[in-house]
Amino acid sequence: SAAAPAPGLVTALSLTWPGLGHAALGDWGAAAGYAGVTGVFWGTGVWAVRQEQLGVLLPLVGLDLLFRGWSASEARRLALRRQNRTPGAPAEPGVPPPPSRGGLTAPAAGE
Repeated sequence: SAAAPAPGLVTALSLTWPGLGHAALGDWGAAAGYAGVTGVFWGTGVWAVRQEQLGVLLPLVGLDLLFRGWSASEARRLALRRQNRTPGAPAEPGVPPPPSRGGLTAPAAGE
């Protein structure tokens, strides 16, 4: 399987347009959802400017920025999870390694 894209890359993509980071990870359902909501924000912004309803823009920009942050953090989390599952992948600084799954084995002879 292909290596997971770098967490920094998917974060930057999602901050550029929510959903791009998820698309880079191959999570097309989430990518479509994030991109669709962002499209609604932008469409509403265009409507507000054309209708001279400029009071709508400030809360809309705030929502857009919060949504971009959420999308980026979710894409980064997913990239880190996939990176930690990839054999031989370097650990991301500040991210604990995945938990071990036990290690139960039969006792050796003489134990």
